[in-house]
Amino acid sequence: MLMVRENIGRKELLLDCGATAYMFNEQHYFASYTPAQTTRQYIIVGGHNQVPIAGQESVRFQAKLPAGILTVVLHNVIHVPGLGANLVSLGALYRKRASVQSIKMDLVIETDSEELFYTMLARENGTLYHI
Repeated sequence: MLMVRENIGRKELLLDCGATAYMFNEQHYFASYTPAQTTRQYIIVGGHNQVPIAGQESVRFQAKLPAGILTVVLHNVIHVPGLGANLVSLGALYRKRASVQSIKMDLVIETDSEELFYTMLARENGTLYHI
């Protein structure tokens, strides 16, 4: 999971192969939003750091595809202002029956035989990809 990284900015939208849920740090992506009921809700990053959850609901973003721009909507997204980037969980996509094609160093994410978005490798170990 990502907290702070020298070459990745807080406004980045990344596919994270290690994240267990969709987690965004920027509230403007949320198309609908429900604030957290308590300040005691948090996620654990780096094995031991607690980062507070501010709310959750659905996000909407634009993804570039060879055929044009697609609006992607994700549900059950956690708003975590303290995260180092906006994270789309590959595991959560798999649970929604998405598939992945690997093309060289990039990934193509698909749902129901329709391309959802393309990614580009964001760091050397291959767990983060720019959307």
